[in-house]
Amino acid sequence: DPKKDWPYEGDWIQTYWESRRHPHRQLILGALETLRPVESILEIGCNIGPNLALIKERFHDTELAGLDVNRTAIRRAEKLLPGIDLRVADAVKLPFRNNAFDIVLVDAVLIYVPPENIMQIVMEMDRVARRAILLFEWYDPRSILGTIKDFHWARNYTRLLKKVGFKGSMFKLSDEIWPSKIWKKNGRFYMFLRKS
Repeated sequence: DPKKDWPYEGDWIQTYWESRRHPHRQLILGALETLRPVESILEIGCNIGPNLALIKERFHDTELAGLDVNRTAIRRAEKLLPGIDLRVADAVKLPFRNNAFDIVLVDAVLIYVPPENIMQIVMEMDRVARRAILLFEWYDPRSILGTIKDFHWARNYTRLLKKVGFKGSMFKLSDEIWPSKIWKKNGRFYMFLRKS
């Protein structure tokens, strides 16, 4: 439902591009700073690429890739972000080799993934991520596969990612990070590192 998911008028893909200055994106950049050196990053569900644009500005020599199921968004992203490997693909089967990226980033994408697909996507993230997985997703302490909260899937990602060998930290969102009551209530930022 566009009114619940993206309550903006006009060209929603363009308004998503204009969301580059949304404060939560600074938390992503800060987390990436703590993980330096970073050779490569994949964003799953990149849409038109606002996160990738900001990462490219700060991490000049990092190899970047993004994928999304929305062909229109990827075609526009290709024009805005030359030099980034952008693909139309589904996260259930990532079109990349094993251990292809230092870091996998997922920003408000898994909230749309039903329980029957989540383990396959987690296994695919595990397959391609060498060092870390960063997530902005909705939290439910009791559910691993997912429960509906405010029209989206919420999960305990700490328990879910532990199953595939990652340990992590979870941060509750403040008004400064995500100025939305619904995201403040349900959203979390997760930083998972591969267990050595």
